[in-house]
Amino acid sequence: MSKAKKGKSVAAAPAEAPIAMVSMIDFVSDDVKASAAFFEKQFSSKISYAPGMEMMPGVSFGTDLGAMLREKEGHDNDQRSIMYITVPSIADEIKRLVSLKAKIRVGATEVPDFGQYAILTIPGGLAFGLWESKDPDRPKTPTTREPHTENTVSFLELTSEEPQKSGDFLSKAFGWKFDHWAEGGDYWYCKGDSKTFSIGLRSAHEHVDTNEVIAFVNVKNVDAALKKVTGKGRAKKLSDKLQMGPFGFYAYLEAPGAFKVGIWENIPHDDHEKKESAKETKEVKEPAAKKAAPAKKAGGNKAPAKKAAPVKKAGGNKAPAKKAAASGAAAGGRKRAASGSAGAPAAKKAKK
Repeated sequence: MSKAKKGKSVAAAPAEAPIAMVSMIDFVSDDVKASAAFFEKQFSSKISYAPGMEMMPGVSFGTDLGAMLREKEGHDNDQRSIMYITVPSIADEIKRLVSLKAKIRVGATEVPDFGQYAILTIPGGLAFGLWESKDPDRPKTPTTREPHTENTVSFLELTSEEPQKSGDFLSKAFGWKFDHWAEGGDYWYCKGDSKTFSIGLRSAHEHVDTNEVIAFVNVKNVDAALKKVTGKGRAKKLSDKLQMGPFGFYAYLEAPGAFKVGIWENIPHDDHEKKESAKETKEVKEPAAKKAAPAKKAGGNKAPAKKAAPVKKAGGNKAPAKKAAASGAAAGGRKRAASGSAGAPAAKKAKK
């Protein structure tokens, strides 16, 4: 990502929490009940209803990441989804991020008994949210997870008007490192680990509009998943099976309620490397084996020479000559006389 210009002071991410924790996604749906039923049936997601918020069911993906389904009415028409980041203090974080040129879209807003949130727009046109929880048991930092467990979220994809600018901001603000994926065109990627989600950042395209957050759910096989989750009364297929380089396969869907979600099939890198290594080893060994084959045949032609020994015995009187040769060679050791095949021709010449 581009570096900050010299002479400008930049408010860096807090030293004690360099990698921000993505805690929730706010999905805007045209039909909340249908959307909740889809996640529950197709991805075995746990649906919960908080007291007083029955119209906004929560979706658990089996990880620290959750989602809230919100009715479109009364919400920003141009915003279908928002990614929220957990912060210790909404007030302090808004002040810090505004100094980095973020703009306040929705100021600090109280959610009774739960916490408060705010929504900002950052350079590049990307909107995202901040969340300060009142729940003392809610994790403040990520816990270890397995990033490719079936029916959990693998990674998030954000769409921005100018992905590079948005990536620059997120790098400075939260310590996320975005690298450009050349093969993906205008695509930037922040690789996660066992405690943080990987995040893709790109401009709008034929399947996704600007300012949408796509949660990619892990599946064993994209082809099988497309058959399972799409069709009448289920999701609408927005794309065929696509491939992201050597990393995996994916597809875009429109879930009931008209919001978008992705499915992801990971290509295990360890297995791929082992297969390639085994293939190279086999290719090296096969030519060597072919060259060694003639040597084995040459060894096999020596057998008839040994069978010729009885023919030499046909003379009858030649046997004592062999014994004499053997006794003469005994000075050099019996084993040498017995094993030395050159002894027989020498004895034959002596007799003649």
